[in-house]
Amino acid sequence: MDYIKDILNRLIDMYERREGFKKEPSSLRVIQADIKKIYPEYVDRYNHSVYKDINTAIEKLINENFIESKADETGKYEKVKLNVESIAECYKRVKRIDIPQRCEKIKEVLDLFKDKSACTEMYYIRLE
Repeated sequence: MDYIKDILNRLIDMYERREGFKKEPSSLRVIQADIKKIYPEYVDRYNHSVYKDINTAIEKLINENFIESKADETGKYEKVKLNVESIAECYKRVKRIDIPQRCEKIKEVLDLFKDKSACTEMYYIRLE
C-alpha cells in the first residue's frame, strides 16, 4: 500500500468535508487523523513491516511539509495533522483536483449545453 497517498487522501477528504476551501486557513479547525484508528495493524507488535512503512511515509510527509506530527518515546506516531498552508501541493502530490477547480470544469461543460440548439447540434455530431 502507498501510505503516503493514503494518508494525504484521507486528510484532503477531511479538508473537503469541512469545506476548508471556503475558509481562511487560520480559521479552520485542526485537520488530523489518528494513525492507530486508520491502520490498526500499525500497533500490532508482530507486524513490524507495516509499522516501518507507515513511519517512513509519515516522516517523508513531514519532511515535505505536508503534515505535522511528533513520535512518542517508542517511535510511534499517534496523530498526523494536515498543514493547510500546503494544501495546493498536497493535491498535486496525490494527483487530485480541488473542489473549486472541479466545479469550474463542470460549469464549462454545462455552459456548452446552455443553448438548446447547441445541444441538438452536439447530439447530431455524435450520431455521425
